[in-house]
Amino acid sequence: MESKSESAQCSWKGRSGDRVCSEAAWTDKGLCILHAQDKGEAIPLFEQLVTNKLSKRDYVFAGVVFPEGTFTLFGDVNQADFSEATFQGPASFRNTKFSNNANFSLAEFRANAWFSDAEFAG
Repeated sequence: MESKSESAQCSWKGRSGDRVCSEAAWTDKGLCILHAQDKGEAIPLFEQLVTNKLSKRDYVFAGVVFPEGTFTLFGDVNQADFSEATFQGPASFRNTKFSNNANFSLAEFRANAWFSDAEFAG
């Protein structure tokens, strides 16, 4: 897959049309690596972006397409947004404490998802 060299903004918009992504476009369809369906050999880049977001306690993953492989989130999470996200592989939210909203509306889980011992507050 060819990546875009221009610094255009990602063209992803939420289903309601009122949400946009501020990441740089990466695919020839104008999507960033987070929203691209096929990440090809760029999965390490995707994983690094996710790791960077998590290290900043940024839990906004609206519309993100998580590739095969297990996504794991645990601990205290404030204002998580996984609306319209697609998990192509397993997802574990075991022992996660969600506070001040946890949005999973229209999220699609194509494999197992675990929420055992997860807490939702506020």
